[in-house]
Amino acid sequence: MEELSTDVLVAGGGVAGLRAATRAADLGCKVVLVQRGAAASPFLHAVNAAFAGGPQDDQPPALFANMMAAGGFINEPRLVALLSQRAEAEVRYYESIGVEFVKVNGQFARRQAAGSTRPRGVYTQGSAGALM
Repeated sequence: MEELSTDVLVAGGGVAGLRAATRAADLGCKVVLVQRGAAASPFLHAVNAAFAGGPQDDQPPALFANMMAAGGFINEPRLVALLSQRAEAEVRYYESIGVEFVKVNGQFARRQAAGSTRPRGVYTQGSAGALM
């Protein structure tokens, strides 16, 4: 059995675990991330994000409404509101650490994702999770 020493142990390699690990590393912590096996979320291909300055139907309130409807209105509204407002900043963070999102004419290319009323999925050519 191997023994490891770390400042932060993250259990779970989904998007939330990957983000927690990168945040802790950004703060100078030594991080160990463990996961049981391959799951869907580490292989994320797109992130739904509403961008400031976009059309009215592509602002955080529209993303919030889509997310609530896609969740059958049983999701926690405060968390959905936070996610819908933070999505752009998170996409820009991932880009700053080297995740290469597809761009067309310098703008993020967008694709339609399940539960969205418009194309707002920012995506990579491969697997964004594998790049984090």
